[in-house]
Amino acid sequence: HPVSDENGRRGRLWHTLLLSKWEPLFAWLPIESIIYDNQKGYYNAINVSNEEGGSTVFIEFMLSVIKKALYEAIGEKKIEYKNAVKADMRWEVIDGFLKNNDYIMNKDVQMLFGVSSATATRILSGFIKSEKLKRIRIGSHWGYVKTL
Repeated sequence: HPVSDENGRRGRLWHTLLLSKWEPLFAWLPIESIIYDNQKGYYNAINVSNEEGGSTVFIEFMLSVIKKALYEAIGEKKIEYKNAVKADMRWEVIDGFLKNNDYIMNKDVQMLFGVSSATATRILSGFIKSEKLKRIRIGSHWGYVKTL
């Protein structure tokens, strides 16, 4: 504590400044308000971190506050955003698979994501709809390749 009072507020100001230099959106997030609404959890995280001599609990608390602020900023778009992020992550995995393989099949998607055959079909269908994949015949089964 460099000064006798307001150390927490200064620290939160610094973390907002650092985050907003990395991503300007953070300058507008109500992180301070969410911390105020969760003061008990905030002080508990500080106390536990002090007792343990490590900052993990406090960092996890602050990350949960940042996550909540981001979700509030997204508002009604939260579910839409979450699904878009999941689709982007899935595409990265499928795209990586296709860099080493000529095609991908439903069973490959099941294995990559730990999902059922029906869910794998929905995933593949979504990428066909977005024109990232097209369906081709591989023997008696369907395979999927990247569109050109």
